[in-house]
Amino acid sequence: MWKDMASLTDKAPKFDGTEDVMFWLNSMKKYYKRNKITDEHMKREVLIGAMTGVAQEWFNALDEDECDQDDLGEIIEQIGIRFGQSRI
Repeated sequence: MWKDMASLTDKAPKFDGTEDVMFWLNSMKKYYKRNKITDEHMKREVLIGAMTGVAQEWFNALDEDECDQDDLGEIIEQIGIRFGQSRI
């Protein structure tokens, strides 16, 4: 399974924090559907693995009080807050 996970993560749309976050999240939804990724744990792992650069650094710096890193919905919410349009 983990070999497949690495392959899925490598091919997922990347996000470094400079792209349009909503476009990336929508691209991830389409990627999940196209690759028949339905398991929440797998979705979370692919999403986290698709972050690079500033986005990855930001995520790695989060602590448990800021975000439950086991909760895909909360991760997506925090990504939207951090990288959404209000960051200008």
